[in-house]
Amino acid sequence: MTALAWRAIGAVALFALFAAMGWRVTVWHEAYRKLPGVRAALALEEACKDGSKCAEREKAWTARAAQTTKEVSDGYEKEIADLRNRPPVTRVIRVCRATGAGDVRDAQPAAGADGTRPASGDVHEPDEFDTGPLRDLAREADEVSARLRALQHFNQVLATTPPP
Repeated sequence: MTALAWRAIGAVALFALFAAMGWRVTVWHEAYRKLPGVRAALALEEACKDGSKCAEREKAWTARAAQTTKEVSDGYEKEIADLRNRPPVTRVIRVCRATGAGDVRDAQPAAGADGTRPASGDVHEPDEFDTGPLRDLAREADEVSARLRALQHFNQVLATTPPP
């Protein structure tokens, strides 16, 4: 190759180098010109003030949390109302009194001197047992279970909602 060809190749390479440097300087200049606006937006975002994306996310999350709280609270109140409006069961359970530790129910007593036997075993009259206190405890347990389900649902919904 001749010296002229090498000079042409060098000139093109030098032109490409200057063009790339000019492009890079232009990009830097644009970035420097935009820097104050970016810094202001960053400060606004970090402060989470009105007009920032952070404030918008926080408002959306707060609204979602309030909606979830209302849904869960309404569901809980409805379930409690259903439990309290359930018709009461009024059963009476008949139970026998407990016998002593050594009693045998069907033992035949010994025959008397005249050869007759007295009535066999102990006779117990049934007692009535009111189940009202047990029903009250069961209703309380149902209410506690309803409260637990509501809190678990609330926590599950909030856990799946990303924070601001």
